[in-house]
Amino acid sequence: MGEKMDEFRNGLDVEAARNAVPEMSSYEEPYYRSGPTFLSMFPRYFLILIVFGIHVMFWSMNDGDLFDRSEDSGGLGLVMWLLDIVAETGIVGFFFLMIGLTWINRFVNFSTSGGLYTVSLLVISITPGLFFFEEMFTSGIIGGILGTDEMGFLPDWNNMLYLIFGGAYAGVMFLLTVMYQRAFTYVITGKQVYLKKEFLKFIDANSHAISLTKIENLKVERGLIGRILG
Repeated sequence: MGEKMDEFRNGLDVEAARNAVPEMSSYEEPYYRSGPTFLSMFPRYFLILIVFGIHVMFWSMNDGDLFDRSEDSGGLGLVMWLLDIVAETGIVGFFFLMIGLTWINRFVNFSTSGGLYTVSLLVISITPGLFFFEEMFTSGIIGGILGTDEMGFLPDWNNMLYLIFGGAYAGVMFLLTVMYQRAFTYVITGKQVYLKKEFLKFIDANSHAISLTKIENLKVERGLIGRILG
């Protein structure tokens, strides 16, 4: 263990570790500093990729029969054919597909199953529907009856908006996930373990110090993805 700690200490920027945790006393010697790895946030990044992929699918496939299934197309051909059918349902299919993703994500107990991601997925799910209902109530017979035919301000929904909103939502989620990953700092000294979180500072910031003498056991939890990726 001593050799391992010496290895950590030799590769450590001591000044940076002290700046990262100002609560550290001057008589403590830092040995190790780290933060969450990319793989620890993999479910979050994977969810972003799925959300963007769904938008791209409706953008690219919702324009006629782009995939004609043949008898020898195999399993992949069947999947592409089914996706093409779903994409052709337009806004309705998009809504139910995203709601299904939201429901699955909520109950699989991943790191993305919390309330923030659930609300985000719900907002993404109803976005095309907002354009549809705005158009329905500000044009045609319904708009004339309600007297709201001159109140519309949103453009008509089209396939390109899938790509625009998909890129925007995925970009925002990716940026926030990167910021969240970098919000954590772990520092081990000769006396304590410091766990610091500083996400958007004024929104979620806290720091904990645990004395090494009070650490009696270690619990390690690895999910399915963690076990697969080692």
